[in-house]
Amino acid sequence: MAIASLLLYALYTAVDIQLRHTQEARDVVEQSQLARALLRRITNDITPSLAPSLPQSATQSQGGGGAAGGGATAAATPTTGTTGATAGAAASAPMTTTAATGANVVTFNLGVQGTDTTLTLYVSRWPRELNFDPQFAGDQTSQPTLSDLRRVTYVFDNDNGLLRQEVKVATSDDALNQPAPVLDDGYTVQVADEVKSIQFRYWDGSNWQTSWDGTAAGSDGMTPQGPPMAIEITVGIALPNSGPEGGDPVVKTYRHVVALPTANGVTQTSTTTP
Repeated sequence: MAIASLLLYALYTAVDIQLRHTQEARDVVEQSQLARALLRRITNDITPSLAPSLPQSATQSQGGGGAAGGGATAAATPTTGTTGATAGAAASAPMTTTAATGANVVTFNLGVQGTDTTLTLYVSRWPRELNFDPQFAGDQTSQPTLSDLRRVTYVFDNDNGLLRQEVKVATSDDALNQPAPVLDDGYTVQVADEVKSIQFRYWDGSNWQTSWDGTAAGSDGMTPQGPPMAIEITVGIALPNSGPEGGDPVVKTYRHVVALPTANGVTQTSTTTP
């Protein structure tokens, strides 16, 4: 009986070790699959991101007297009237340049904006809502107004992990007000609570930057600099079933770099050789 007990104990120990190693391997595979799925989802949002709209063009306006000479026009040359007095008034009127902006100007999109912990993208994609909802299948005229332009924001929350907010730009003023992503706001969903940290960096062609604003003026002082050439995503994911009770879980970091096709190219330098 003693020998049998020793053999059974040894067998139990071997089986227990094998089962623990199997579970650990499954946890690692699950963590890796989650990391790939998260990075793929963020990549799918980054790839169709748009460059910010070009600034409004300037217009030439004429002041002074005369019905013909006092009206605003977009032409670069002054408009003259039919009489000499009118023509003189138009010629002597000062030329002023005003930006073509107004209270009703629609901001199309703001490109890529972000910090080291938050990423906001203005993307264009086929609206999923166009897939017929059963309640609209018999009456296409009752389909809601849709837009292919969306504002997508990723942010990390200590209590809920990675959050994703999607706002329909064409149908909501919240796209420009940029509300902070919060669960139950109607736009934000929890992507994965296993995420324990996330960091974004932006490649400008020569260095990694910790923040980015695609609407900032470029080298010419007017044209937006547009999206960065690449975005680096570093995400920390907790290993399932890791860490003692009440302790910190084991976190593994994954890094992925996504190139943006809408980014401006690197400034080319010319060299001469003998």
